[in-house]
Amino acid sequence: MVSDLYCFYQLHTARNHRAVVFWYPENTAETNLIKQQLKQLNALHGHQAGNFRNYLGSEQSILFYDARNNWSCNALVGLTGTLVGQGVLLICVDEQAMQRPSLQHWLSALGDKNYYHCRQDQELTHLLNSWSVALHTARFAATTEQQQVLTSLALLNGHQAFILYAPRGRGKTVTLGHWVSKAHNFNRRFICAPSKQQAAVYLKATDNITFIPPDQLAEQKFNPHDLLIIDEAATLPIAAQNAALCFPGSLVLATTTEGYEYAGRGFIVRFVKELQQAFSSVHTYELQQPMRWAANDPLEQANSLAFGLYPNDAVSVSITAPCKHTEPFPAIAAKPQYDHRHCRDYSPAERFTIFRLLVEAHYQTSPNDIQRLLDEPSQQLVVQWQRSSGEHTVLSTVWLSIEGPLAPTLIAQVGKGQRRPAGNLLPQAYAYYGKEPALAAMRHVRIVRITVAPAYQSQGLGSALLKHIYQWAQQQSYDALGTSFGINEELLRFWQKNYWLPIRIGHKPDPASRLPSAIYARALNQVSAKLLNKLSAFLITELKYRSLNGQIAAAIATNIIAASNQYEHSLTMLEQRWQLLGQAFAKGQLNFLDYQPWLALALDLNWSNLSAHPSLHLLQQAAHGPGNFTALAKTMGMAGKKEALQYFRNVCAELHQAV
Repeated sequence: MVSDLYCFYQLHTARNHRAVVFWYPENTAETNLIKQQLKQLNALHGHQAGNFRNYLGSEQSILFYDARNNWSCNALVGLTGTLVGQGVLLICVDEQAMQRPSLQHWLSALGDKNYYHCRQDQELTHLLNSWSVALHTARFAATTEQQQVLTSLALLNGHQAFILYAPRGRGKTVTLGHWVSKAHNFNRRFICAPSKQQAAVYLKATDNITFIPPDQLAEQKFNPHDLLIIDEAATLPIAAQNAALCFPGSLVLATTTEGYEYAGRGFIVRFVKELQQAFSSVHTYELQQPMRWAANDPLEQANSLAFGLYPNDAVSVSITAPCKHTEPFPAIAAKPQYDHRHCRDYSPAERFTIFRLLVEAHYQTSPNDIQRLLDEPSQQLVVQWQRSSGEHTVLSTVWLSIEGPLAPTLIAQVGKGQRRPAGNLLPQAYAYYGKEPALAAMRHVRIVRITVAPAYQSQGLGSALLKHIYQWAQQQSYDALGTSFGINEELLRFWQKNYWLPIRIGHKPDPASRLPSAIYARALNQVSAKLLNKLSAFLITELKYRSLNGQIAAAIATNIIAASNQYEHSLTMLEQRWQLLGQAFAKGQLNFLDYQPWLALALDLNWSNLSAHPSLHLLQQAAHGPGNFTALAKTMGMAGKKEALQYFRNVCAELHQAV
């Protein structure tokens, strides 16, 4: 007798689509048999995959995910990209797991007809017994799109860059693998990928290619006749990105565009501009035709709709998304309406539109971010709506995270760098970097993302939204607002004109934006205002020395300093700050880069008679150098940066103990 599950599966097989099955184990002997069958069929156990990105680029016919205890939307979206047409996504659940809001949200995008509830083990056993799906092993047969890419690659020579991007499952890697298997005119060829496993296609295609891990790319010596291929290029750390920009030969980059790569769209938008300045010519190509499954696959469509991943369409802010918006946008009403709710309290259609807007505006918004918005009670969405002529349109939206207060014991641990409680970015920053435990003990509202629909930008809507949130947070008796963002001059102007204070500027640029991160805040009462003003004034002093060292762009530092109307701390307070941070650094409770500008200030003002200190030369080298203890270790004749760092901590411990 043919089961309902088998009929459901055959329906999707006929279309070369993937089938989604929810399995409710009966916990019988047959349940154990199913587990054995999955093992025999080499099913990828997604919940046990560890770093799921190691499997991207592979192909699977069965993807098994036990969602009863583990559930990651990043892993779900990433790993389903490896599942071939006629394959099965088998999700093990119970009734409690099925009630998870993020899972229900995904199901609303998938549609009732595109998944099956298997409550009888016997049904699944019969399906697996008849399993015959073979992975793609046929010879490479290029599509029209892929042939165009291969033709262009054949012309690549000299100091040129070539970028190939696409959603998952379009055959980027196999296309490049076919190209490297052919004859070439390069002296040497290199492949850089997040792992050797992800470079397997290239390494199998030819013996004449060398694998380089991303963290070693900057150390390599290249010549103008070399070829460098970088797969999953959007995941490159900053040092590797800079090495790619300096590559003297022909450069080929491949990257996906979806949000679960965290940076795909940002990479294309931002990094290409820098490549155009660094290379004589830059060519970009996009693959759109699915290779692993047929077009209109329900699983891919559900992932795209639920998590805002369809990056190649024009953004629609009507809740009829994902249809493209072709009508003129209505004029903005005098008083737009505001909704302030938990994410799951919006309708599915509203959520699809809001998430799409968030992903399009903030390239690092990932499926796990959407999951957090849906599953965590501390997350909220504020939406500014335009309702006219029957049209329901999103003007702007902001994602809020409620953070703090931290308990006194936890604050002490965070301040020492011993704990990093999830979901508390602001209290952590105040306790560890700011060394202000009183702020960590307060209630904060963090703006995680804020975006205005492109058609309505530059009309004051973002500022109006911030004003609305400020008034709401005051009414709710929160202590302060805060946010973190990749710092550039446009964003600086936005936050500064809305009366937010700079609290911290990070030292290392974000890999996606290539910008250092900033924390800005706005007080909601007099107590928090006093503490935040103090930290902001300390930052202004710090930036003056960081800009002299070249550790922050002079234009950015000048902008922040000029916009600040903070009072200047007395020399006594500044010296006390130096002592506090110096003691924390000496104990391993603060990064050196956060102490460095204060050491430079102390040397400049000769606090504690530093000019007569026996280690004056070492202190000067550390204060005015790049903050890299590897270089300092060589100067000091030590084995490595770890030994040099510990030696310098000891010097500082004696220095501040004496003070």
